[in-house]
Amino acid sequence: MPYPVWLLLGEASALSRAIGQAALPVQEAVEMDGRSLVQSLDALAGLEGNTLSETQVERCLAGELRLPASQAYLGQEILNLQKAIRWTEDRLRAGDRQFTPWSLQLLNAQVLKGLPWDEEVAPGDYRTIRQLHSQGGAPADDIGVLMEHLCDWLSTDRFAPQHLEERMSFGLVRSFLAQLYLLWIRPFADGNLRTAWLATHQLLLEAGLSPVAVNRLVSHTGRARSAWLRECNSAGSGNGDPIPFIAYMSRCLVEALQELVTEIEEHQHKVLMSRQLGQLFSEDSTRNGARRRSLVMALTEQSKPVPARGIPHLSTALAKLYARLDRKTLLRDIQYLQDKRLVEKSTEGIRVVNSQLRPFRPLVPA
Repeated sequence: MPYPVWLLLGEASALSRAIGQAALPVQEAVEMDGRSLVQSLDALAGLEGNTLSETQVERCLAGELRLPASQAYLGQEILNLQKAIRWTEDRLRAGDRQFTPWSLQLLNAQVLKGLPWDEEVAPGDYRTIRQLHSQGGAPADDIGVLMEHLCDWLSTDRFAPQHLEERMSFGLVRSFLAQLYLLWIRPFADGNLRTAWLATHQLLLEAGLSPVAVNRLVSHTGRARSAWLRECNSAGSGNGDPIPFIAYMSRCLVEALQELVTEIEEHQHKVLMSRQLGQLFSEDSTRNGARRRSLVMALTEQSKPVPARGIPHLSTALAKLYARLDRKTLLRDIQYLQDKRLVEKSTEGIRVVNSQLRPFRPLVPA
């Protein structure tokens, strides 16, 4: 492969390791993981026509979604995918890395479980020549051999690099090729896209990605479904070249991980800011100190400068603190925080000074 693709794979590996070592408070980490799973399931189900919104997916997982009988299958699709993902993760935790035609058939059976498909469709069974509505893919008579070939090929030394630092990159290539191969041959009568992504999910976890990182890749790619399908089809046209597809997936993974790293950094920043403010105001136990600390914390939640008149409306708690005070008190608080170099004024409003929490900035930004 061209060196830019290897650079992308290397960047994805570095970002993934950084995410795996990042520390967040347990509650925030659980919330981030849950939100990422919801986004992933929404995107994954949407690849084959599920129309539930992200909010509906979240309510479905919580057991709070009530759908009309004619739409009940949409919720069942979501629950099926969740169970398939949990099953895969539980197997890997137990040390079971089985990737065989049988394990792929079990994934497809879970994808289609309890859904109202045609009588010809048998969840988990390979596509047959009798299923005339199934279009594309390899000849039905060849599917069994091709699936055996895929699983045998993925277990060869070709994907076992000599150098340890290349292991994750090779694992990523392995997962992308497995997905492409399954999309090409379309082994099942239905649910091929979801099954291929679930197989990719397993191989990405084996490569060393955390579940939250894999879920972010799925949701990121799902937002550009047309481009992803175009790359899949392009890789199979003409003489067939999978390298552009690997490059595309590598770029998607890097972008998804960069978004996740940024989000983690924002959460860490809030924790550090709260800690720093606690130290700064530890000697000021007065109402003024508590109010000023609340003011700064409210501003840390804002991505843009806030006009002074809008500060009391940033939160209910802040509104209560300033409800019985005049405007001069707010202005004095802002001036106090500015003197402490915690906030700064501009023509757009007031914002928190973040530089004191970022001591390792490069001299020349890339």
